[in-house]
Amino acid sequence: MKKHFILVASCVFLAAMLISCANINKKELIPMALDEDDSKFVSVTMYYRDDEGWIVPMSRRVWKQADILNETMYMQMANAENGYKLKNIGLQPILSRKMEYDIKVSGATAIVNIEGDSFNAKSKEDEKNKVDCIVNSLCSIDGIDAVRITVDGNEIGMMEQGTSIAGNLLPRAINVIESDNGDTKDTVTLYYLSELGRLVFPINVPKEGVGDAKWAIEAMINPNEELGLASIFPDGCKLLGVSMNDGEIKLDFSKEFINLAEHPEFESRVLTALNSVCIETVKSEKMIITVEGNDYEPMLSYWPSKQSVETFNILGEEYAN
Repeated sequence: MKKHFILVASCVFLAAMLISCANINKKELIPMALDEDDSKFVSVTMYYRDDEGWIVPMSRRVWKQADILNETMYMQMANAENGYKLKNIGLQPILSRKMEYDIKVSGATAIVNIEGDSFNAKSKEDEKNKVDCIVNSLCSIDGIDAVRITVDGNEIGMMEQGTSIAGNLLPRAINVIESDNGDTKDTVTLYYLSELGRLVFPINVPKEGVGDAKWAIEAMINPNEELGLASIFPDGCKLLGVSMNDGEIKLDFSKEFINLAEHPEFESRVLTALNSVCIETVKSEKMIITVEGNDYEPMLSYWPSKQSVETFNILGEEYAN
């Protein structure tokens, strides 16, 4: 199974015409979240499966006046409407179209009761992905901190194929690759590209195999193609150097890095992924990027902060429901 392998190097992503840094106006770089504010909608993180089997989080807007919890579940089910919308960006729903359930809220906990065998998990991995999908998506809703899953009104503690659902379930890591000893708890999160739609998704790799930020970034530049992973970096991009001083990390890339400016929103996602990896691996407080020694300034004047890193999993191409 692909998730029993550890990431190694080699991949491609996109080729685009070079844009000179000299043509980018100097602007103030503003830390911000990437999802746009809309008074009529709320952004909820939904979870889908790509053609390689990896789980891809993306943001979808839910009308504020709707039953947000039920809408969140419905928008992740394998019905004809969702299948049609997701097909063009290479994703598939995780939850069965025949799943029957009801939801109620107690305090900050969403209680999801599943009826009979309608959960319909095809394998242990599929069962875990379904549970993760329900828990993480509902916990992305404002006011929901945990999820409790029952079956036919009973707290059964474990699903049919071994996935624990005991007690209140908190958000959990997705796309976890096991270490050699089967451990899935001590991991580092790296980020890769789905086949279509320029969607960035996380892969949690065993911490024991991860070195410093340089190792992690190079693993993202050159992923293992056999695992169905693609790099979020432009074709030919290389990490030329990494230096750390008083909590400030400086990353120097080859000239291909500026090709990201062709897709400014995607560029912002890559910057957020880089910042997240630097914080996790070396606890950096500030990230600086240069391209062959010259200061790099993004097209949208966006620069990720520690706060915006927390929103990373909801970053994906939005489309109207």
